[in-house]
Amino acid sequence: GREEIYMDARDIYEAADLQEVGIFMGGFIFFIMLVPALNLVGLNVNRISERSSEIGIRKAVGATEGAILMQFLIESILLTIIGALVAVGLALITTTLVARFTPLEPDLNWQTFLLAIGMGAFAGIVFGLPANLHVEVIFRD
Repeated sequence: GREEIYMDARDIYEAADLQEVGIFMGGFIFFIMLVPALNLVGLNVNRISERSSEIGIRKAVGATEGAILMQFLIESILLTIIGALVAVGLALITTTLVARFTPLEPDLNWQTFLLAIGMGAFAGIVFGLPANLHVEVIFRD
């Protein structure tokens, strides 16, 4: 019956080579995350292109290139941190459902959530920088 299926899944989990699974999952997640990362770069470049008149006005009133670059970098970081917070919320909901409806007992801790938020901020920096190069081009025009 149903209990036998759960027991078989648990036996498979316990017998699995977790190092191989971890390497496979790490590579899989890398390629899955590459698509949104590239999408984020495109989103930031597009957002900056559409705001070229705002950049021009800020230049006219004396804003420095560094101030404008910092504004867009902070916006990028905030967007990715918000995305990370949404992901953490979905992870909490999902693990609660898994714990409630399966015999598995997910183990979550605050360090995992801090890591997720930190990785969101890191992604905002790394994938916001190419868009900032676009700001430099607009700034020089």
